[in-house]
Amino acid sequence: MNLQGIASRLGPEHDARVRSLWASLAADCGLTWIAKTPIPHLSWVVGDGFKFESLSKELAGLARSQRPFVARTTGLGVFTGEADIVLYLALIKDEPLATFHRAVWEAATAHIETPSAYYAPAAWVPHITLAHGDVDPEGLACAARLLARENLHWTFPVTEFSLVYQEAETAEEYTRFQLE
Repeated sequence: MNLQGIASRLGPEHDARVRSLWASLAADCGLTWIAKTPIPHLSWVVGDGFKFESLSKELAGLARSQRPFVARTTGLGVFTGEADIVLYLALIKDEPLATFHRAVWEAATAHIETPSAYYAPAAWVPHITLAHGDVDPEGLACAARLLARENLHWTFPVTEFSLVYQEAETAEEYTRFQLE
């Protein structure tokens, strides 16, 4: 498996909104790499060496102890770097979001050989990826011009999360958990 994670899908309205942004970024700025991970989502934990069976049991128990909550976006953000520039929709890291993330991290990391340090509670920046993999300074400038006047202050419920993996260009859901 190339990519393994725990993520929440967006509901139909916000899924459609992100897909519309992806389409605009592809058509107007040539940013098409995001199509390789074609499911709008919010990642909680990413890593390598997931022990899916034991992790599924742990996360099922966690889901039974958690209630749905509301997440809010606040506009655009950028992760910079020589290897990969990432354009994303930033989320407000308020108490409900941070508390849920911490609970997922603590439940999951004993069942993951190599969790990404970027998703540890102190380092985690909650986001919904809009473009990565093919973003260069020119593409980023185009995207900023395109999205600068968009209303990107959204509110949406977080009601579920899933164990997911991606092999080559196929993203798959292993198990989905509903918050109770």
